[in-house]
Amino acid sequence: MLPAAVPNSRILRFGYESQWLGKDAIQQRLSSVAEQLLRGLMESRKECQSRPMVFIGHCFGGIIIEKVLRNID
Repeated sequence: MLPAAVPNSRILRFGYESQWLGKDAIQQRLSSVAEQLLRGLMESRKECQSRPMVFIGHCFGGIIIEKVLRNID
């Protein structure tokens, strides 16, 4: 769907552990997940730093995106 709508785009995905409840719940902080995303973006965008970005996220993913955007230099 998105590749057809924006054919010259480069689509990246970011995943994180998301089992927040129950006996196997993970121990992870918003700041550490946001830092992982930011480091991944910096690494993958070395050659195209001026290229515009569009973020799509929901639930905790949207909060992670907000944290990255608020703390980016």
